[in-house]
Amino acid sequence: MGTTRCDCRQLSFIALRSYAQRHGIASVEELIRLTGCCTGCGTCRPHLEEFLRTGEVRYGDMVFRLSPADPAGRGVNERAPTPEAGQQRSTEPPAESG
Repeated sequence: MGTTRCDCRQLSFIALRSYAQRHGIASVEELIRLTGCCTGCGTCRPHLEEFLRTGEVRYGDMVFRLSPADPAGRGVNERAPTPEAGQQRSTEPPAESG
């Protein structure tokens, strides 16, 4: 099977990719360290790595190409990743909810 999000942290792969692009994050390890994604059950990590490399996710025998739902890279009801406690926080204003 496959997944399109880190369910433990409630972060979509699209939001994670957008966060990485905005902050110049070049490695999955750094993205994990700053957002906490893939640190709960870890099931999503290989799917996130494939998505970041190809822009695609697999679900069974099907392959889906994901594209951002908006310029911030968040879909409906998605929250932007935030650094874990003790990590440097972004100076960007919080995204408007709506």
